[in-house]
Formats: sequence, C-alpha cells, structure tokens
Amino acid sequence: MAPNDNTHPLVEAHRKVRIIELNQKHSELLGQMEAERDRGKALKEGTGEKSSRGWWEAPIDELSLQELKQMNAMLEEFHKNLYENKNELRRNGGASSSSFQPHSGHATNIPFCQL
Repeated sequence: MAPNDNTHPLVEAHRKVRIIELNQKHSELLGQMEAERDRGKALKEGTGEKSSRGWWEAPIDELSLQELKQMNAMLEEFHKNLYENKNELRRNGGASSSSFQPHSGHATNIPFCQL
C-alpha cells in the first residue's frame, strides 16, 4: 500500500519501522512453526510401527549423532515441563516440598537432569 503524499515524514518513518518489526516477527514465527513441524515429524517417526518401544527406550549406543541430539532436546523439554509443573503445584499448594526433592544419584551430573 503506497503512503499518502500528505503523510508527515515522521509518521511515514514510524510506519516503515513498524512494518520491518512485523516482518521480523513473522519470520521468527515461521521459523518456530517449521521447528515444531520438524519436531512433530520426529515424534511421529519415533512412535512409528517399526518399533513398539517409545523414543526414550531406544538403545543409546545404536543412535546416530542426530538422533542423540534429538533425544537430548526432547529430554530437556521434558525436564523443563516437569519442573514448571512442579513449581505450579507448589504455588497452588498441591505438592509437599519433599515430593520433588532430588535424589543423590549420578543422574544429577547430566546437564539436562540437574536439579
């Protein structure tokens, strides 16, 4: 849409900046949508009929580097969601403080399992 010839230069400059910002936001959202689409495909492939096991049960030594990175990302997302839910339960008084205390096992040495 062409600007009106009577538009004040300051208004026109603001309009152009806003258009640039909206285009950047649009590009970001398209990138996020593409990432979620890829994630959905990976989840579908991971739960395909080729195996009755879940993606978390895959033998790690048989996974490719890409599959390991994908598994790590999924575990990090799971970890994030777990602790968000835990914190929400605590805020709502639905869980005692001892319900989610970390155990003293080796799992806390894994980056995405640190508590």
